[in-house]
Amino acid sequence: MKTFAAALLATATAFQMKEKVNVVKSKLASLLHLENEVASNSMVISQTDAMINFIMDPSQTFGNPDPVTPGVTETFYIGGIWLAPAHLQNMNFKCHMFGALVYNENTLIDADMEAGSFWTTTIPFDVPSVTPHTNYNIDVAALDASDNELFHLVTSFKM
Repeated sequence: MKTFAAALLATATAFQMKEKVNVVKSKLASLLHLENEVASNSMVISQTDAMINFIMDPSQTFGNPDPVTPGVTETFYIGGIWLAPAHLQNMNFKCHMFGALVYNENTLIDADMEAGSFWTTTIPFDVPSVTPHTNYNIDVAALDASDNELFHLVTSFKM
């Protein structure tokens, strides 16, 4: 009976430790902004703003190649309809890995957008040939001349 009680106590202790580990992992992921990680290496691009200025067309917004390939230029295609007139100065492209910002570049557009007009652009990104096998979180923001955000797109993928 003592052996059974000892085994039961050991199992209960192991279960409690596993629960504590899961809580710590969850809190760490939240602190490092990893809670939205995906297990897929495919890209799904979403618009996250209020859609006041622009509505993304999912059929015209994608990455190629998909999945992202080390050593190959990834091209982000963005398309949609402008809902309000705006001056689009830059497209800002950010990449986060392990919760840290590792890339932050602007692509100059410098063009006036008219309400009701369909618009497309491409943003090339040279993927290094050696990349960590982890999740990549991408933010793409359209910015006016004062760096105010006109629209915001996000995607996450595993490489």
